[in-house]
Amino acid sequence: MTTGTVSTDKPSIQSGIDRIVVINDLSSPMGGASALAVASARALSARGHAVTILAGDRVDVEAWAGSGVSCVGLGAGRLLARGFGSALRDGLWNRAAFTLVRDWIAQNDTPRTVYHLHGWSQILSPAVFAALAPVRERLVISAHDFFLACPNGAFADLRTGAPCPHRPLGPGCLIAACDRRGRAHKLWRIARAMIQRAVYRPGASPPVLAIHAAMKPYLRRAGIPDHAIHTLPNPVMPFSRKRIPAETNREFLFVGRLEETKGPDLALEAAARAGVPICIVGDGVLAPTLRERYPQARFTGRLATDQIAEIAARARVDHAQPLSGAIRLGGNGSCAKRAACRVAAQRSSSRRSRGKRRRFGRRSARPCCTWRDVAAIGR
Repeated sequence: MTTGTVSTDKPSIQSGIDRIVVINDLSSPMGGASALAVASARALSARGHAVTILAGDRVDVEAWAGSGVSCVGLGAGRLLARGFGSALRDGLWNRAAFTLVRDWIAQNDTPRTVYHLHGWSQILSPAVFAALAPVRERLVISAHDFFLACPNGAFADLRTGAPCPHRPLGPGCLIAACDRRGRAHKLWRIARAMIQRAVYRPGASPPVLAIHAAMKPYLRRAGIPDHAIHTLPNPVMPFSRKRIPAETNREFLFVGRLEETKGPDLALEAAARAGVPICIVGDGVLAPTLRERYPQARFTGRLATDQIAEIAARARVDHAQPLSGAIRLGGNGSCAKRAACRVAAQRSSSRRSRGKRRRFGRRSARPCCTWRDVAAIGR
């Protein structure tokens, strides 16, 4: 049964498209992928298109009021917020999500309705690919990470941060102990990836939008044809239109969900070892643990964009959330997490720094510093 439905009879502009259907785990901007899915739905509606968002969570009716977007939510929680049995079962195949998408298509599809799939790994599960099979020729998929190709979504050993050299679901992949939660969880990920491959059929993939050109060889490694992969970088909205005098600031800043894959513990450990203050903006399952482990840090919870901008104006370093690679902390060689660090301390007289300022806000595809570098920046 669906919950939190927002309906609209808004007609589409004369574009040859009857309706655009955005499909995502979440209907609220809880992270990068969901923020982009939500923003695209709102922007397309503002341009005059008829838009529907099919989401796995409970729709916040008030948040979508007046947007012109028709919203249908399943009312489910993310895997990390569920009990073990429910997460184990629905992560492999969410029957309710399959029914939701299948029934919406059966009742509303037209030959000129197009579908855009964003995230599915947390609620919708591989079942969404089976539900979308009848409209596969009008489907486009955004690859915000590597879950479309890799069982652990990272093409990396999540225990050490080392890049993965294996073909997804090949012999090396099957025996690799790359999951930070252990072998049992890796086997579950393998099972899910096998189910997904069967219903997704990467060799005949619909168009895939990669957020960075460097993702292409990894996606191809999973059997997705080169001609199906198109680079479409994420839009960037800077915290400030004016230069932030980072060289006079001291506080570090991390913005994102407080989960293992986002690396908040890396940011906190780097700041602790560097002896500099840090502000953590966001919430998630790691919040209680991190608050206890790093009592000296400032935790704000989730904030509106304008509130984050006020904090960013006082920040020296903005820790980017990870894309690939690893940063090693300390002399014992242990890897804290995959992460990248973008440095906000630029000198206005430098041509190189002006280039960095123009790029401020973009993710780095490779790690660029160790905690020692962070310590040097903080001094």
